[in-house]
Amino acid sequence: MVKYCKNCGSRLGIDCGDAEPDYNNDFCSVGCYQRSEDIRLRMNEEHMLIMRIIKIIEYSNLQDLKTINSFLSENGFVTKEERMKHEIANR
Repeated sequence: MVKYCKNCGSRLGIDCGDAEPDYNNDFCSVGCYQRSEDIRLRMNEEHMLIMRIIKIIEYSNLQDLKTINSFLSENGFVTKEERMKHEIANR
């Protein structure tokens, strides 16, 4: 069965002459493994932030929600609808 790098998609197990051997059964190089780990860590941080926001929302009143919405907007978080409107306007 042919396997491919989970980061860049290059075929694993090919003898590339002087090129470095595959890093492991999932990644072709140390760089691809590291980028994959960086992405996983960033996704974990985003997940933790979302879970924290959900916890805050559970115990919030309307003013708190307006404050949270303002904070998220100021920091670049947008809804899917806002992103779509922005993309359509920039076409």
